[in-house]
This record gives sequence, C-alpha cells and structure tokens, in this order.
Amino acid sequence: MQGADAPTTESPTVCDRLLTRSTDLRHNPLEFQPDSTTQGKTTTNGTPLDSSVVPHLRFRFATPHDIPAIVDLVQSAYRGEQSRAGWTTEADLIDGQRIDATMLAEQMDKPQTFVLVAETDRIVGCCELTTHHAHPDTAYFGMFAISPSMQSTGVGRALMDEAEVAAVRELGANAMELVTIHLRSDVIAMYERRGFQLTGETYPFPYGDERFGTPRRDDLYLTEMRKVLRTPND
Repeated sequence: MQGADAPTTESPTVCDRLLTRSTDLRHNPLEFQPDSTTQGKTTTNGTPLDSSVVPHLRFRFATPHDIPAIVDLVQSAYRGEQSRAGWTTEADLIDGQRIDATMLAEQMDKPQTFVLVAETDRIVGCCELTTHHAHPDTAYFGMFAISPSMQSTGVGRALMDEAEVAAVRELGANAMELVTIHLRSDVIAMYERRGFQLTGETYPFPYGDERFGTPRRDDLYLTEMRKVLRTPND
C-alpha cells in the first residue's frame, strides 16, 4: 500500500498516494536513532517480544546499498510462489512485481521519505514513512513487508512500534494512514488490532501500471485506514 500540491477537488490516485510527497520534512531522518535491539522490550500493546525467535533484532534507516535486499524482501512477502510461505501473500490476486529497484531508489532519493528496516544477520522487515501529501500532521505508512520465514514471530509488531516512534519524532505526525487491498480482511484485521480504523475512503487500484503488478481480477481497490499516534504531549 510520494512535493506538496495545491488542494484540488479530485481525490488523489493511488499513484499520487505512493509517489507524491510533501516537500517539508522537519528533520533529517538519519538523525533519528531507533532502539538498537528488541531484547527485553514489549510492543506498544504490552505483548512481550520473543527474543529467542527474534534474536538481537535491530532497527535502522535504509541506505542505497540496501535497495536490492529490500526489493527482494518486498517481493518475497507479497508476490510469486515464494510469498505463499507467509500469510501476507497477494499471489492469488496480483502477478508481477510490487516494487523495483528504480522505483525504490527514486523514493529514497526524496529528502522527505525514508525506509526503516529491521535486521538480524540480514534485513527481515521494512516499511516506508513519509509526510502525507495533503495532511502535514499525518504520516503515510507503506511498503510494510516481513520475510515469510519471520512472520508471526513479533518482527512485524516491533517494526510497527519503531515506525510509529519515527513518524512522531521525524515527521511531527500525530496520526498515521495507510491503504490496503479491500479483499484482504486478514490484513485489515491485523491493522485494526494495532489501533487503525477504516476511514471509509477508497482508491482505485492502478490498473494498467505494471510497476504495481498485474491483477488477476478486475474488482480490486484500496481502502484507507487511520490511527491516532501517541505523542510526547499525551
């Protein structure tokens, strides 16, 4: 599921949501230092992290050197036969790529966008954060992917915790929004457990733009979810 534009009466397209970004980032994201390990930590809802399953999980911001590994990770989590090893697979809905190296490099080159990764001896999770193109106090959360072999181990929960902290500290956000395929009731339920709520806004899937894959059906659209974030003043 990326320059500020003057408000219009038209709803932004999915490509606008993914590729258009606000031009104002309050801080250089590389100045933010995520927690270095999950050891002894709990998630924001108090669930303990299993350090035996997720040994020495670390968080950092991605660099251009990470692009090949991140592209492979995102693809493995969502598309193709390899993605069927995890529950986030979209293989029955969409063929082709979810992102490529050129797209990711263009995104990471934008000063208002950064990618947070979780790693052990390799990158096992990632997500993208940016200031929402229409609401500067809202962070847009996308490209959330966990290696199929590491799903359901606590990596995703821990990475989302770090993403929420980064959204507040780096983007000055007090809320987070995302979009997901409307048919993915399991994914929607997961986000609801994290405190996101459906907003009622929907966006058409970018049919015909193979950068986002080739749908197997003609009724796909994206639904928006939103969560209010805890800030230091709360």
